[in-house]
This record gives sequence, structure tokens and C-alpha cells, in this order.
Amino acid sequence: FCIFPRIESGRWRSDKEFVLEVLRNAHILFAPGSGFCGTYGKDHFRSVFLPSVEVLSPAFDRLEEFLRKVE
Repeated sequence: FCIFPRIESGRWRSDKEFVLEVLRNAHILFAPGSGFCGTYGKDHFRSVFLPSVEVLSPAFDRLEEFLRKVE
């Protein structure tokens, strides 16, 4: 139903900053982990897998492309 990956790059000061940058650059909306689990969710983001593969696949391709550019 959902995943909760950790953001391991030191590029972003917070999980909120990460999800906003992904939204602006890759046009994908994730939820910051700190909004779900407080301090335990810090440096994580949440994504759901409810959409079809036809929707998810290009979205995660754009996420991959974005992450490769910021490495």
C-alpha cells in the first residue's frame, strides 16, 4: 500500500524540503515522513502504490532522473 524510504543525501535540510524540490522539479507529490511519524519519520518520505503501474512507472522514472541530476 505505501513505502517510507529514507532520504540519505545531505543536500536537503529536511524531508519537507526534499518533497517540495521533487514536486517542483519532477512533478511528483510525496508526503514528508515527519508528518506521519514525527521525529521517527524525519528524513523519510511516504508514497502510496494505489495508482496503476501505468501511472507509477513514469513517475518513478522521473524521480530517478531527478535524483541522478542532484547527486
